[in-house]
Amino acid sequence: MPFLKDRPAILQRYPRGIKAPMFFQQDTESAPAFIKTVTLVNQEGREVNYSVYTTVGSLLHFVNLGTIEQHPWHSTLKHLDQPDYVMLDLDPKQAPWKNVLDVALVCQEIFDEVGLKAFPKTSGSSGIHIYVPLKPKHTFGKVAAIAEALAAEVARRAPKIATVQRSLAKREKQQVYVDAMQNARGKTIAALLSARARPGATVSMPLTWKQIKKGVKISDFTIENVPALIKKSGNTWKDFFQCAQQLKL
Repeated sequence: MPFLKDRPAILQRYPRGIKAPMFFQQDTESAPAFIKTVTLVNQEGREVNYSVYTTVGSLLHFVNLGTIEQHPWHSTLKHLDQPDYVMLDLDPKQAPWKNVLDVALVCQEIFDEVGLKAFPKTSGSSGIHIYVPLKPKHTFGKVAAIAEALAAEVARRAPKIATVQRSLAKREKQQVYVDAMQNARGKTIAALLSARARPGATVSMPLTWKQIKKGVKISDFTIENVPALIKKSGNTWKDFFQCAQQLKL
């Protein structure tokens, strides 16, 4: 809930399970009284009545609608136009998993050099997400520009295995796409500890950099073992928001 509370939600609904068609719901036409909504202008310039994560009850309501994955905004209602983290999505497509791990370590090197504490997690799907908690001081546009610059530096340092080329056809098979585009206003990505709509019900799991160096895998974390793992080892992101940092623009 700390990564969902007070954030607008894009509901990715699978009402008939993961093998049947899903759909995205942004506009909430009706909901129980305990579901908070907020009217915002989306990327197309249209007013949308977004549902908002507020309590465990709200989360359970969205799950009952078939929302397997949780996709919150990168900002809270208090600072809607100022995100409180910046993130890079390492998307392998055809690239080997080892390259994803190696690109993640290049990201760590760069974040360390610029003095930013970064937190990695599995996407739960196919890649790795790397987040940096921020003080909500800057607009989405400024944060997205920083993300694009960081992604470009990753690709510059490791051109054989990393790229910012969006076109799959123009990438080499071994290249991991360093995606900074998801930092735009209204974009979302699977939240920490969210289950993913995949066979095996893998989970977007918080990681340590040591785990990445050792060769952690997506399949290591599912809804069956994650609760026990968190209980045993704790949540490596527990201090995430207490580590909010100021970007130097």
